[in-house]
Amino acid sequence: MAQALTGTLEQFDTFAGCKHIKVPLGDVFGNPMLAVGMWYYQMLEKLR
Repeated sequence: MAQALTGTLEQFDTFAGCKHIKVPLGDVFGNPMLAVGMWYYQMLEKLR
């Protein structure tokens, strides 16, 4: 944490190389799609 506070974040850049997926019509459907995805994975966990 001290390194993060002093500005040396190279150690914490684990996800910096990951590409983000753009969702078509993300402004309109972004939040509902996120909610459906979370619900889906919650159901997978409950049914496991």
